[in-house]
Amino acid sequence: MKKISRNICISLVAEDGYLPGVLVTVVSFLKHNPWFTGDIVIFDAGLSKKNQKILKRKLRCLYFRPIPKQIYDAEYSKTNRFPKRLIPAFYKFEFFGLTDYDLVIGLDTDLLIQSELSKFLEITNGLGACKAISIDGQINTGVMVIGTEYLNLNTVSMLLSGIVPFADKVADQNVISHFFYEKASYFNPEYNAIKQVRLKEESEFDKCRIIHYTGKKPWQKIRLDRADKIWMKFYRRDVSWLMWARLLLSRSLLVTGLKFS
Repeated sequence: MKKISRNICISLVAEDGYLPGVLVTVVSFLKHNPWFTGDIVIFDAGLSKKNQKILKRKLRCLYFRPIPKQIYDAEYSKTNRFPKRLIPAFYKFEFFGLTDYDLVIGLDTDLLIQSELSKFLEITNGLGACKAISIDGQINTGVMVIGTEYLNLNTVSMLLSGIVPFADKVADQNVISHFFYEKASYFNPEYNAIKQVRLKEESEFDKCRIIHYTGKKPWQKIRLDRADKIWMKFYRRDVSWLMWARLLLSRSLLVTGLKFS
C-alpha cells in the first residue's frame, strides 16, 4: 500500500481499569495496519503515572490529552436521564476536537482488531461507523472514523448541548446518533462485531475484522467464553507474556486449567 499523505491519528479514552484493553486495542490495530504511521492520542480519564509509563514503553508516537471533566459534570447535573457512572462514555466527544488531524479513528478500549482496516481511509469528510445491532436508528460509537467536516470545536459544543435533551442509558451513542445517524456512512458489521451477538448466533469470529467486547471484559472474568479466549491469546502472544501471567494470577485464572493453543 502506498504511503498515506493525510495526517491521521487513532484516539481512545483510557483509565487504569482498562489498561489491558487499551494495549490489546492499539497493538492489534498496529499489527494489522502497517500503513498507519500516525499519532496515538489517549484522553486521560484516570491513568496512574505507572500505567502511563507502561503505555509509553509499549506504544510509539503516543500523546496524552486532558479531559475537561468539569464541563461534562456540569451537563450531568442538569439531568437525571442516565446514571453518573456513564459520564466517562461522553468523553469520546473530545475525539471531534482533534483539529490537528485530517482523520481521526476513534476506538473503544475493548476491541480486538483482526484484519486490515484500509477501508477507513475512504472517509474524507463526514463520519463513518457501523449501525447498532440491538437498537434501530442508532450508531454504534465503539468504532468511529471522523473526517475533516466534523473535526472542529463547534461539533464538540453541539454534542455537549445534546447531553441534557438526548442522552439516556446508552449515553454518548444516543447523542451522536441524534446528530449524525442520517448523515453517516456505514461500514459492514464485520468492522464492529458485537461479541454477545456473535455468541448468541453461534457465529465464528475469524472473519470479524473487529471484535467488540461489550459487557464484562475478558480481563475481568474468571470463566472465559470462546471469544474471550481469542482476546487472551492475543494478549499473551502480542502484548506481554509477563503482563498476561500477572493478569491470570490477579484474576485467579490459573486454577481453572484453561489452555491456550
